[in-house]
Amino acid sequence: MSTSITTTHQGLQDEHPKYKSRQDIFENQEQVISNEPTIFAKLKNIISVSELLRLFGACAVIASMSLFLLNGWTEGNDIQRYLKLLAQTGLLTLAGFAMSYALKENKGARLFFALALISVVANFAILGALTYSILPLDNGLIDYPSMVTWTVVSATSFLPVFIGAVIALMVLARFSFSIFARKIATPLSINFLAMNALLLIPVRSSVLVSAIAVIGLWVSSMLVKRLSADEKIVFTRETKFALSLMFAPGLLIIARAVSLYSVDEVMLVLLSGLAYAFLRFSASKLSQSPIAKSLVEIMLFCTGFVLALSVVTLLPRSVETIHGLVFSIVSIGLTLDQMHRTSSAKWKQAILSITTLVLVGVNLTLALFEYDIFVQLISVVACAALFFIANRYATAEKPNKVSKLTSSLGVLASVGILIIHFVDMINLGNWMLIGLLGVSLIVLGSLYERFGLSLTTAKVLPEA
Repeated sequence: MSTSITTTHQGLQDEHPKYKSRQDIFENQEQVISNEPTIFAKLKNIISVSELLRLFGACAVIASMSLFLLNGWTEGNDIQRYLKLLAQTGLLTLAGFAMSYALKENKGARLFFALALISVVANFAILGALTYSILPLDNGLIDYPSMVTWTVVSATSFLPVFIGAVIALMVLARFSFSIFARKIATPLSINFLAMNALLLIPVRSSVLVSAIAVIGLWVSSMLVKRLSADEKIVFTRETKFALSLMFAPGLLIIARAVSLYSVDEVMLVLLSGLAYAFLRFSASKLSQSPIAKSLVEIMLFCTGFVLALSVVTLLPRSVETIHGLVFSIVSIGLTLDQMHRTSSAKWKQAILSITTLVLVGVNLTLALFEYDIFVQLISVVACAALFFIANRYATAEKPNKVSKLTSSLGVLASVGILIIHFVDMINLGNWMLIGLLGVSLIVLGSLYERFGLSLTTAKVLPEA
């Protein structure tokens, strides 16, 4: 009964014009309210503008530090110049304190502390330049452009500045890392300061600089890998920034060497090796983006050949006969590394086919134009190794026909060149050489009969 009365009353409300007009008013008010931007939308716009302002502000600070290193050095000596940079680092830290404790604005404070940490690397770089001016261990001082020249007139006046600056930078680094990654602040601070200490080593030769940079980047990568495996660590943007700073000193050493010193063979090997390592790491992290991963894998494959060529340039001219061997070994090793890491069967077959074509072509060319029996033997061995790899890494759907055919033709051509060389060397009176050739052929036939079946039998691998 009550239900029917309620329903009837509701129907009368809907039919009465008074109630209809009130309902229309409420609906119009709701529509106007829905069209207006909400408080959350306004807040989102404010945040976007504030982040944009912070970005431009950070770029301006970094630009000021760069201009500091290049302009306006008519006043004072180089120690006074450095003290200005150290004062700028201190001002960035004080600005961070002011934003955090006075204005209670943590995002801006963290940005100032991040800029201060970046400035720490610049401070150590200039301290290293000043140290090198009074204590060059390798006696390799060259004429730098005047805008990047740092010299110390008196070692006694520089020593207290050096000690005080290092202590101040250590305290700043430890405090800043405790803000970005409190749980791992201690290992990050120790590694960061140790890597920056590499900038103080007063050497400039390419071999020593390359070794220092490689050691620094390797130690940093091991630390980051170990910390990344810790499940207790929450990887926020601040934590990722702190981890990325571990590589800044090593990369600065390389940038300084490339921009100021002569780029020789050692430096080329270092640069190509670092590029290969970076692309290799990037390829492993792009599993969710197939297109990006394919592009990175192509770049990685090309970088592998550049690295192999760079290694060959390190060899002296007195051992030119093994250039092809070294290039083949490095190229095959890097190709196998990529084949083991990729999950695409098509890409495995593609890189093996391209590597086979390149190496067979290189070795046959050297065998034809280098009248050296050792070079021709290397060509035979390289082509045979490629044939063996093509068989071992074949799959049921991808039998590596191009690699097998190319390497087989390479073996036959290399053996033919070798036989022609032997015939050219042989004369009727050289009975010993003829005998050695016969013995070699008998041994070769026996080895083929013993191991030929296992070498030509493909190892069928399941699809990834």
